Amino acid sequence: MEDRRKYERKNLADHLDIFCGNAEQPIGRLIDITPEGFMMRSKRLFEAQHTFHFNISLPGFFFRRKQITFTAVSIWCRREDDFETFYTGFQLRVIDPKNLQLIQNLVERVLRVP
Repeated sequence: MEDRRKYERKNLADHLDIFCGNAEQPIGRLIDITPEGFMMRSKRLFEAQHTFHFNISLPGFFFRRKQITFTAVSIWCRREDDFETFYTGFQLRVIDPKNLQLIQNLVERVLRVP
């Protein structure tokens, strides 16, 4: 499968919690992110081509804001060998410029050392 990404994926040193809508409990953990999309690890299956409203909790020691809010569409979902974990790729669809800047800052500040 051809990789058509404009941006290199950036793995995070600390996998941040992702919340769906106004949920109080996280639905997954952010694995990698670019200004165009992200991958999440979850116990939930996300069918492809569905739209979701997400919030990502930000580490307070790096950011003044507590979260990034955006809308994304699921592109693919793969079940791990343990049959309990899913990895899902999402494409960002609706995100305001301030939240997009937060994602770019997140990519620059919270990267895993290769």
